[in-house]
Amino acid sequence: MHTRMKLAMALLLTLALPLQAHEGHDDEPAPASGTESSSPRFSGHSANFELTGIVGEHQITLYVDHYADNSPVEDATLVLNLNGQAMAVERHAPGEFEVDLAAPLAEGEHQIAARIRSGELDETLSTHLDLHGEDEHAGHDHAESGNGLRIAGLLALLLLVLAGVYLLRKKNQASTRA
Repeated sequence: MHTRMKLAMALLLTLALPLQAHEGHDDEPAPASGTESSSPRFSGHSANFELTGIVGEHQITLYVDHYADNSPVEDATLVLNLNGQAMAVERHAPGEFEVDLAAPLAEGEHQIAARIRSGELDETLSTHLDLHGEDEHAGHDHAESGNGLRIAGLLALLLLVLAGVYLLRKKNQASTRA
């Protein structure tokens, strides 16, 4: 009879293992990414051009593409105004530019105007960037919510074991009376 109880407990413990971690919540640190997808971004477009900006701590990287096919504008020149102030723009590659910032951008809304010239095309794109503080849950550790799940799983396991022991004892008592 003890063998059956041991097997039942082993089975229940095996079934509880998936409670340790589930998809998307393995409590391990996220793998390092080659790009920072959390960087603030802005974009604007016209019938001919698309502008995308990625804001870093001390620079803004700008990409100028053809709106129709998303290919870089090879011969583009770019003039950027940030909150009405002209910014020095440096070209790195076809369709890729960078603006150096003296200091990180402050929180709040920033107005952006970009004049793009390519061949006979000359257009100004206007957009804005809304910077706000870090999300209060950005650094939240999911281990706290995982602990609650573990406790619930262990309590359920304990209840199943106790129910199994109770049923085995009841069965033993019935078989000894007969």
